[in-house]
Amino acid sequence: MKNTLIFVTVIIFFAIIFFISDIEGFENLDNSISIKNVKNISEKEFKNIKSNRQESVYDLVNMKYKNNELPHDSKKDAYYIPNYNKEYNFNLFYNKSTTIKSISNNEKNLIKIIAYNKNKYKVYNISLTNMPIINIELEDKNNKNELISDDYTYGKINIFDNKTKQNKINILNESAKLKIRGLSSSQYDKKSYSIQFINSNSGKEKFINDLLGMDRNSKFILNSLYEDSSKIRDKLSWDTWKHISQNKDNTIKMEYVELFINDQYYGIYGLSEMPNEYKLKAQQDSSIIYKIKNDKILPELKDLSLDDLKKYGERSVNIIYPKSFSNDTLQPLKELSKLIYHTTNEQFEASIIDYISIDNCVDYFILLECAYHIDGLGNNNIFTYDIKSKKFTRTPWDLDLTWGAYPVWVKDGDVMKELLPDEKIELSKQLLYKNGNMTKTTTYLEQRLWQNNVGNFRQKVAKRWKELRSGFLETESFVNYANSLYDEVTESGAREREHERWPDGGYSTDNSFIEKFIRQRLPYLDSQFLQYLDDSGEN
Repeated sequence: MKNTLIFVTVIIFFAIIFFISDIEGFENLDNSISIKNVKNISEKEFKNIKSNRQESVYDLVNMKYKNNELPHDSKKDAYYIPNYNKEYNFNLFYNKSTTIKSISNNEKNLIKIIAYNKNKYKVYNISLTNMPIINIELEDKNNKNELISDDYTYGKINIFDNKTKQNKINILNESAKLKIRGLSSSQYDKKSYSIQFINSNSGKEKFINDLLGMDRNSKFILNSLYEDSSKIRDKLSWDTWKHISQNKDNTIKMEYVELFINDQYYGIYGLSEMPNEYKLKAQQDSSIIYKIKNDKILPELKDLSLDDLKKYGERSVNIIYPKSFSNDTLQPLKELSKLIYHTTNEQFEASIIDYISIDNCVDYFILLECAYHIDGLGNNNIFTYDIKSKKFTRTPWDLDLTWGAYPVWVKDGDVMKELLPDEKIELSKQLLYKNGNMTKTTTYLEQRLWQNNVGNFRQKVAKRWKELRSGFLETESFVNYANSLYDEVTESGAREREHERWPDGGYSTDNSFIEKFIRQRLPYLDSQFLQYLDDSGEN
């Protein structure tokens, strides 16, 4: 009797399993087919399939690329995958009772399929993008308003990289912690984030090699690009600095990506390298890296201690490296500040060359003027101090207010809020160094070098400018490059997806403003710089 009961129980159990496996939502998706092998049907056939069936509320297929589920936007119920060399591929997993067909459509970046069985059907839209995709799944899903906060939030990052490998997508799966970054930009609806890759077991930092062609590091930045109507200013500026800078250790790489967080589409981001000790190749015990976040502090720095700087909060001077520091660590920057802001021209000229790399200052000055980098005068500077040579080099930062973008602030009660910037074409025919007062900074390093022509600074600028104008900064070539970046964002479909997701963010329908700014800016700087070519042997 007992054996009979056991036998009957087993039979009932398997019968239930068999019955459940045939219920909608519980089907075994153990068959697979490449999207390339899915047969195409007409719109008429598509309508016939739907007419005899009900729409399924459950998925009839699961879509993966090399065992990685395709990024999904739950709001639009749409899936996404990058193409590579204008090609794409992924697999669909389905039940043996399900049929899959591709539906003809006129949108070149859209794949539309229908999966159906005897009673049900479901339609799937898959958008193709030219950009890599970052798909983040956070551990804490309870906070619905802001999924990532000012404190670290932990999660898994899945990166679909279509840039670094030929004829395939390179997949990266890692653990990470993320948090909101930025000061004024944190007021915007769309946030920027910092990424710290970690070991999933120990929680310690983990270094990633060749992330979208970037240098080995554990930290990276997701820049929201929210306020920029063109979505190209940051990348155009970083790419310009790459060609201007004669020191390749202080160039920063940025690549476009589309971001998803917990099945929500977050739009276009600029994934960029973090200017920390690893990126800037700071040697242990021989380098100090300072980040200047407040132009008002530099002139006062000679009289301030670390405790004094804490009163300014985030808008202060940050010591990026070393991690452990004292008031002595601040001393080299205080000495530089004193020399820049509190000396006569004679004292400045006699000593400044001992503190700086003149070629680095030439390059930095050219970037400031070429891009009209308003935020780069006394603010958003990164100074790297080499203890052995006792010299500083500069790395630019925060390159959104460039190429004619001008900040707009309004007072809301006791708080100053930054609105989306204006675009001012008249800036294309002004010298930035003469307008230092717009940041309330009385002077800055390169301004004094230029005005006093320290070490033939003007002639060095003229010579370097002439070299660049016959190469990367040749007008037609540079305009074409700027337009190619704009077209990259537009043709991927990401520009319209971004605008739909963030309708109050910066948006434009063409690149005419930046093109006009460049066409006016470069010849204007010719007239300002090249007149000094014959003044010395520098030419």
